Amino acid sequence: MPALRTVISIAERMPEIGRKFYEAGPARGIATLRRYLESQVAAGILAVDDCELAAAQFLDSCQSTWFKQLLFNFADPPSDARVAQIVGAAVRTFMAAYRRRD
Repeated sequence: MPALRTVISIAERMPEIGRKFYEAGPARGIATLRRYLESQVAAGILAVDDCELAAAQFLDSCQSTWFKQLLFNFADPPSDARVAQIVGAAVRTFMAAYRRRD
């Protein structure tokens, strides 16, 4: 979080720093998951129209209940059990939306 806060604070004055940080982190994660989802669509397991959007939404849903709390120093990091609960809910929601139902 400290590095993220620093990048956010200087990104407006130095957009190339924000861009590089995003490309090395979030964009890379989204691209990796997008490729995996595309392979699952090709295998007939999932029915996803926009794999990049689905990847970004899934990753966001995995951090939806704790990311802003940490960003603003509102709470301590979630326990492993809480992370498992949050990610499990994200997976169930994702699969309910995108599982192929031929």
